[in-house]
Amino acid sequence: MKHKFFENAEILLYYDVNKEKWYIKNKAKIIDYDLSLSDNLSSFLQIFYEDPSSFFSNLPEKAKGKDIREKALESLPFKTSIIFCIRNKMFFWLELSLKWLEYINVDDELEKELKIVVADPKFPQNIRHKLRKLLRTLVRRQGGNNPAVGGGY
Repeated sequence: MKHKFFENAEILLYYDVNKEKWYIKNKAKIIDYDLSLSDNLSSFLQIFYEDPSSFFSNLPEKAKGKDIREKALESLPFKTSIIFCIRNKMFFWLELSLKWLEYINVDDELEKELKIVVADPKFPQNIRHKLRKLLRTLVRRQGGNNPAVGGGY
């Protein structure tokens, strides 16, 4: 059974309960991309055009109504896609993804990758500055010590 979670003019995001996997359907190519495969992450990047607050505000209700576990929601590849953008120096998509960081769990792995961006002058200055500010906010929100005071970010 497939449950639609998001749709715009170009893509359709859905969860297949039987396979326990997320998919993106590219409407132009009429292809379904299995988001558990790293080769298909680029198809997910279009989600970064959207507004994360409206995306996440409806997500829990949609999942609950379709009897989909929270673990399935956590398996959406936001973190993996952001890391993919960083490692492949996809500056455009990385900049679009920054607004989503406030809505996802920034674990140690993702934080490490984000710090690499902040410290690497090969990344555009505007991205590094936005990330530095976001990291400071995230550290305060998580209640940790702010390494930015000592020049950490």
